[in-house]
This record gives sequence, structure tokens and C-alpha cells, in this order.
Amino acid sequence: MSAMSTPAEVSLVLECGGGGAARHVLDVYRGLTARGWQVKIIASLVRADPLFLSELQSIPAGDLVEIEMHRRPHWSDLRALRQLERETAGSAPRIVHAHSTKAGLLVSRLRSPALTKVFTPHAYRGLDKSLPAWQAWGIRLLETVISRPYDRVIAVSEEEMEYARQLGIAAQSVVYIPNGVDFKALQLRVSGSRERRADWTPAIGFVGRLVHQKNPMAFVRAFKALLDVNVEARAIVIGDGPLMDELVAECRSGGFSERVSFLGAVEAVEHLGEFDVFVHTSRYESLPYSILEAIAAGIPIVATENSGSMATLGRVQRLVKDPDDVAGLASGIREVLTSASERERLLQGNATAMHEFSLDVMCSRIEAQYRRLLNRTTARSPNLLGLA
Repeated sequence: MSAMSTPAEVSLVLECGGGGAARHVLDVYRGLTARGWQVKIIASLVRADPLFLSELQSIPAGDLVEIEMHRRPHWSDLRALRQLERETAGSAPRIVHAHSTKAGLLVSRLRSPALTKVFTPHAYRGLDKSLPAWQAWGIRLLETVISRPYDRVIAVSEEEMEYARQLGIAAQSVVYIPNGVDFKALQLRVSGSRERRADWTPAIGFVGRLVHQKNPMAFVRAFKALLDVNVEARAIVIGDGPLMDELVAECRSGGFSERVSFLGAVEAVEHLGEFDVFVHTSRYESLPYSILEAIAAGIPIVATENSGSMATLGRVQRLVKDPDDVAGLASGIREVLTSASERERLLQGNATAMHEFSLDVMCSRIEAQYRRLLNRTTARSPNLLGLA
């Protein structure tokens, strides 16, 4: 950074319960601090799941600020905005990087000229093709209002990038930086769980929050469809959320609850070695870490079509177009279980994708955007650095 001897301070602002957005923020924090940046996580713990809370234990106390934020509109939003203003105050240039919708809305309201604002939506809600037209229109309007004040919007899939531009954001203000993972580290962890595997009945796995977006009911029903044609298998569901009771009831009413293990919000990597097929059923996505972890684990993937699966798998795999196509999902799973050639084809596709989604590359690209934006800011306003 030519105008600065050391990197500027970065505030990563997050409202979520956990999952991919939380994982992304922690990865960016660790990647940038290793590169010498001063990084602070400003997070709401209102919906934080146990895994996210556990991960935060490793963050030094001075690098973590808790601010109460709620996913939906809430009376505390004004208080949260005032706290954000205090935490990001000062005349020195700094980056404030918002993650997910609520943090994006609050950070978009910050007005200090010293701030450079970056937004990663982690899947715009408007990407959900199942939305009624009136609801989609309202969501697009809200996402336009949230996104336009930002100096940079980082999309983690090409479809999300195109959607952001359709919102009216200038093309030069939107960049595509896909999520990345440490494939070697993941493979070591998965090999350990595979060695501990006790039950070798073919296992069909799901990983994700049990919410509308992730569409876990389609997974459960596709698994039931396999049992109905006498496929010998068991199912593993990793994740928690408001649909848990409904999913358990579906298994009980269908008479196959003993075949399904609900593990809750546990570390998925520790169980991926038990999976023989990974099933991704999301209605819409940005770029899910669950798919990247399944790729690292060497598991064949059967997936619905969304921006995340298209980015990682779309060039080498047949995707199920309709997220509620239970028969299509079941057919894909059955083919993997019964056809060695199909299984090998999907694993070759995984190997191709593995070269494109590196954690180090992701952090380097984000860092490059920060530097570019700060250089532009200091070039316009050198007195922000106290320069003559």
C-alpha cells in the first residue's frame, strides 16, 4: 500500500447464527491478521450457535466486539447503529466490511468520510426463484437500498455478481471472489472420521441450517423415496433450526425415523467420513462451504441448481433444476450408489473444482480489494492520513 506503512484497521461486521457467513468471517479474520492487518470482529451473538461461540473463544478479547443485532427489524436497531458509529469512529482510513443482510443494512447507514465500506451479502434473498412476484419485487428494492451505498460489493458466485449489477450497482463496484477452504487440512480431518466409521450401511448426508432456504424437507423425502424402492441406506442430517420438529415428524409419520440420525449443530467435517453421498437441496445460495467441504472429503455430490452449486459443480455435474423435485434427487442418489462409473465421474468433477476454491486465494483477493480501495481513498483525501 504505497501511501501507508502498515495496513489499515478492518472491522468485520456480522449478524447471523453461524453457518457459512460466520465461517467466512472467521477465515477472513485469521487470513488478514496473518498478513499484518489490524482486524476486529463486530458480531451479534443473539442467534449464535454453539459452534460459532466455540470458534470465537480463540479470538483475542480486544479483537471481538459484541453488538446486539436482530435478523428482522427491531427496536434495538438504532442502538446498534449508534454502537457501530462509536466502534468505527476516527479520522484514520479504515475498512468496514459488512456480512449478510442486517449487518449490511446497518453499515450502509454509516456516514464517516474516513470509512471505506464493503459488503458481502452471502446470498441475496432475491436469488430465490420460488418467491412470489410481489415479494421478489419488495426484496429487490430493499437489497438495492442496502447495496448501493457501498464502495465495493463482493459476490461469492457469478450469479450473485450478476444479480447485484441488476440492482443498479455500478459494474466496477461489484467483484466476484468465491469462498475458499484449506483442502489439505480438511482432508486430514475427514480421513480421521472415516477411520472411526462403525456402520458401513450406505449413508446419505445433508449439512445445513434447517430453514426454508436450505430445503431439508426435500432431502428427507428423497431419502424416503429411496427406501420405497428398497435401496438399503441410512440418512445423516447435520444442522439445527426451526424446521427440526417438522422433519422429525415427517420421518416418524413415514415409518423410517430409525433410519435417520439428526446430529444437530455439530462440526460437519468430523462426520463427513461417514457419508457415501452428499445431498445439497438449497433453493438459493451464494457459495456454500458445505459443498466445498464435501469436495475436500471426496464425496460424490447430488445437488439442486442454484448459484453456489453452479459455481462449484455446474460445469461437470448434472444438477436438479427444481429444488422440490424429490424424484430427481432420489434418482441421482440411487445412480451414485449403484453405478461405479457415475460415482467416479462425480469424483473427477470434485477434483476439478478443488483447484479453484483455495482459502489462501480468497484471502489474497479480498486483501487486494481492500488495498485498492484504500489507495483510492488516500489519493482523493491525503489529509485523512495527516499528510501535508
